[in-house]
Amino acid sequence: MKLPFDARWLLPLALLLGLALRVPGWFTQDIKDNWVTFEPDEGQHVHAATHRYNDLYDGEKVGDYNDSPWNVRGYGHLIATTAYGWYALQDNPPSWEEFVLLGRKLSTLFSLLLILSVWLLARAGGLSPPYAGVAALLMAACDANATISHYCLPAAGYVFWCYLALLGALRLGHKSSSFSGLALLALGSAGAVAFKFDVLPLAWGGLYLLHLAFMRRAIPWWYVPVGVGLVLAFVGISWYGWSWDNIQSTFKGLSKLNREGVPVEDHFRDNLIVYPAGVLAGVGLPAFGFALFGLMRLWGSAAGAKRVEKKAWTNRHWTLLYLTGWIVSEFIVRWSVDTAFIRRVNVFMPAVCILCAYGLHELRKHSWLSLAVVIYTVLFGIVGQSNHWFDTRYEMREFVNNELPEDAKIGVSGYVKLEGLRKTDWFMNGNWDYAVIHETHYSRYWKSMTTPFGLPECCDGVYNCKSEKECARMQSLLSGTDEKARLLKAFRPRNWFPERIAYAHFFGYYETFLGETLVFERKAGSRES
Repeated sequence: MKLPFDARWLLPLALLLGLALRVPGWFTQDIKDNWVTFEPDEGQHVHAATHRYNDLYDGEKVGDYNDSPWNVRGYGHLIATTAYGWYALQDNPPSWEEFVLLGRKLSTLFSLLLILSVWLLARAGGLSPPYAGVAALLMAACDANATISHYCLPAAGYVFWCYLALLGALRLGHKSSSFSGLALLALGSAGAVAFKFDVLPLAWGGLYLLHLAFMRRAIPWWYVPVGVGLVLAFVGISWYGWSWDNIQSTFKGLSKLNREGVPVEDHFRDNLIVYPAGVLAGVGLPAFGFALFGLMRLWGSAAGAKRVEKKAWTNRHWTLLYLTGWIVSEFIVRWSVDTAFIRRVNVFMPAVCILCAYGLHELRKHSWLSLAVVIYTVLFGIVGQSNHWFDTRYEMREFVNNELPEDAKIGVSGYVKLEGLRKTDWFMNGNWDYAVIHETHYSRYWKSMTTPFGLPECCDGVYNCKSEKECARMQSLLSGTDEKARLLKAFRPRNWFPERIAYAHFFGYYETFLGETLVFERKAGSRES
């Protein structure tokens, strides 16, 4: 592919695109105070951050939590250490909102590092700078990754650590005695454990390291114990201050939630469909399709090389086995749990972008295809992110504040509170003239990735069901069968691409914490006592 400029400029262009799509997402209009954010899991990691910050800081304590954090603490500890270093200069502890914003900025930083890693992985895999640039641009434009990259969550960092481990392993395999490759493999593997309890990069990286040391004899044997020591050191630093008893109880609690979150479901059937659908709808059909083509060509060329060389296994085959084994095992883990969430598809997205670039490289005689795929994916990402920048809740606020009667009583579901909204009450109290419900709250009772294919049964088929009464009320409102209320106004996100239209039809809006905002009006004479 010929370009009118040096292909190496594609990497900074990808990084600038990544920033442009992610930075506006820092500035949501949620309240950002004491767990009140559009993405409630942000509070868990702020909790971990304040807990660790109080251990480091001798002055006024922050937060008013009496219980210990219950999620994995690696990301929260990183936020705390960063906050301590920055705010210690000002001698002023950060507020809850400042912790949230710092965590969001760190997520964006990890995403930019992931874009760089995708470029380096593509180059290490043999792609020329133009096609490595295509992979980086696709990663920058990937809507699913852009979303997790402006939340105060470990997800963006976790994906980066996974692919950093792959980059380190590839460098070891290609450059043999490169100690920097060992350091990257150890750091990436440790980061995946520290952020998400994910031991698969460590397990597969360890097996590949043993292969290089004792089967190929391409690296010194002492790389193995040194690598183990580095992993233990990195994890220990990340988790310092977290007791072993609490680590165990956190792991058991998260495992139970993942495997028993929905009492009655069939995740072995559903997850075979929802995860591939989530990957496709996260990056767009062109990139997904060319990635499948690239995967077939990659394995086809490896099989052809084996026949030509008449060797049982070459270094290329072992490397492909390592990469494929890791990505397949990540899917098996997700397939085996009953709580499917869209952010969990993100671990596959960098692989899709690199494979797509490889597929386009195989069709390099048709160079216009690369431009078309990149443009489509960028537009796909812009439209997807615009639903964060112009959230349906913002338009709803203007309608509720300005169009509804001043003396009307407003009931709201979860995920509706935001800056500037008039006084409201909890909608299940029943004493309202108008009720506002958001898809993040009602999707569990209606249709979502976690409970797909039909109306879930109250409450056995519902993830994190609040009550039978709430479930039944939500389903009656959404189905139009409620005798006491009718839909007055619907504020819907931009689903302009066929992938997202199809996904929303079966599973609801793509992003877990975005979606429709619906306003219902009480029918005359039907007020509840």
